[in-house]
Order: sequence, then C-alpha cells, then structure tokens
Amino acid sequence: MGSEMCIRDSSNTSFCTGDSVLLQFNSNAEQFSWSNGKTTPAIYVSQGGNYSLTLSNSCFQETVQYTVTELPNPLVTLPADTMVCQGDSIWLNATFVGDSISWNNGSQDQGRYLSAGTHILSAYNDCGVDKDTLIISEILGQNLFLGNDTTLCFGSTLKLEANLPSYYSKSWNTSSNSDSILVNTSGWYSLSAQSVCEQLIDSIFVEILPEKQISLVADTTLLSLIHISEPTRPL
Repeated sequence: MGSEMCIRDSSNTSFCTGDSVLLQFNSNAEQFSWSNGKTTPAIYVSQGGNYSLTLSNSCFQETVQYTVTELPNPLVTLPADTMVCQGDSIWLNATFVGDSISWNNGSQDQGRYLSAGTHILSAYNDCGVDKDTLIISEILGQNLFLGNDTTLCFGSTLKLEANLPSYYSKSWNTSSNSDSILVNTSGWYSLSAQSVCEQLIDSIFVEILPEKQISLVADTTLLSLIHISEPTRPL
C-alpha cells in the first residue's frame, strides 16, 4: 500500500505576501489529517510555517511534512519630496525590500547623492516590482525690493509686499510676519526674509505729509468816520 501512496518525506514551497499556496498530496488514502485541523486532501495556506499531513487507511499511516515560506513583496520607501539650495545635492541611503534595485538613471546604488529633479527607485524580487518617486526642487535665489523711498499725502496708505515664495519666513520691524503690511505713518520699514538657503533684508522710508492747515484771514476795512459839521447860519 505504501508504494501506491508514493509518499514523500517533505515538501518545500513558498508564496508571496497577500497570496496563498495550495498544499496537496496525490494519494489513495482514505483519511487526511492536517496539522491545522483540516481533514481535506488539499488545503490553502496564507501564512508561512511548518505544516504536516497525516494520511491513513485501514492498513497504513504516513506523515508528510511541508515547509512553507512567505516571501515579502518588494517595497520601496523614499522620503517626502524636498528642496535643495541652488546647485546643492542631498545624500540618500534608500530603504527597500527586494533582491535588487534600479534608479531611473540606471544606477543600482542604494546610497547616492541626489540633485534637483525627479528620482524613481524600483525594487525587484520573485514577487514583482515596487516603485517610489522622490521629487527634489531647487530653491532659486530671490531678490527682495520694497521699493524706493516715497512720500505720501496725509491720509494715504501704502501696501508693502515681500513678493517672495511661501518657503521664506518673513519678519517685519512692525512685528508682523505676513507677506504684506499697510503703512500710514512716517518712518523706516524693513523686512527680513529667511529661507534654508539665504537671508534677504530690505528697507524703505515712507514720509507721510502732515495735514494741510487752511487759515482763514478776514479782510479788514478801515472805515473812516467823517464828521460832517452843520453849516453855520449867517448872523
């Protein structure tokens, strides 16, 4: 009966994470007893480990051992998109799961310097391929100019603007940190703008003319009172 069952001592198999594998044994046995409690001739398993199958009939019993290996899917994890100063680069030691990797420029190095641009890393193994993308933007130098010193009429308001990208932090000498301020009093106004690459400073003097005073001067007409004497009566 044993020769008819053709029982093997062991069987090694593998599957990728998220999948399952069919364990079965072609036999004319009457009873099947798996180590996980199943009693069917074949079972699907989705976890790695050791499994055993006991086959038996009225005159024979044998056990088959299975070693199941769960293979991890390839995985690439690149950091979040970032920025570098003009002409600079960053060092990246890529994190991945797989047997091999390849960058979109053909490099297969795990660690390398990356400059501004779009970088795609692919990882491969028997379960497939995974990709991730890192975009590195370049911070270009900016100019800060608040304008020429200026004079405004009384009651006027001037808007001063930074006109800089959002990645610059702003600090006005008025204690404001906004992109712009409104000015309606005379004085010096300065802005300090800071990025990871540079600090920019500019200032402007704004003069507000005083309110114009209008004086009303009344004309004075000197009236001469002329005394008119009565004519003398003749005697």
